[in-house]
Amino acid sequence: MKRTSFWAVLILAAVVAAGCTGERERVMLPPEAPVTGIRSVAVVGFANYTVDPGISVLFEESVAQTLRESGQYQVVDVATARAALAAIGATPEQLADPNTARALGRRLGVDAIITGAATYYFDDVSVSAPECFNCRSQSSRASWHVNQRTVVYVTFQGRVIETKEGAIIWSKTVDGQDSTTRTVYLSWGEPADPPRYLVPGPDRRDIPETRRSAVRSAVSKFTADLLPRYVWVRTD
Repeated sequence: MKRTSFWAVLILAAVVAAGCTGERERVMLPPEAPVTGIRSVAVVGFANYTVDPGISVLFEESVAQTLRESGQYQVVDVATARAALAAIGATPEQLADPNTARALGRRLGVDAIITGAATYYFDDVSVSAPECFNCRSQSSRASWHVNQRTVVYVTFQGRVIETKEGAIIWSKTVDGQDSTTRTVYLSWGEPADPPRYLVPGPDRRDIPETRRSAVRSAVSKFTADLLPRYVWVRTD
């Protein structure tokens, strides 16, 4: 009886699983943003309203790289786009003027301009209180360490301007963040707390890479609506 019940349950489970795992196919959906007909873009003119002088440039270059690598757009080289902006005597803020946007679009021969601003930047490095391993052991040497945590937060506002009319067709604000934890071991093997001079202060060595990761996080959110989406759908 028990053997029969076991096989009955097993067969039922297989039937249920078959019904839940029908044939599926991967389907491409169009971008969320209204970018139909846009094939060539220039990423240029991101203003910077933060304390980090280079953050807007990093975001600008990362957006251009992401769109170029997607294969969905022809992306003008960032340096070329910046030179064109300077050649027409315009500032990033002036791209909000349809006439300026159209003039830059004609000069670069693109369907759209992606521009915007870096609006927030924050970083912090903190060091934990010393922690001990083996401090209660009578046979092992005590081992002390501190954990250093580096965090970076960024926010960007971006918009897409089609160059035929100079109109903003899409806008989005995104944020990004990342953190890095580094363990630093102290030159102290006693069970008693280490002297303060052995405890390191905050070290900013992890800021550059953490900053880049935070920007990549924001870029991923920004470009997601400009690229096709892929979903799995049942075919039965």
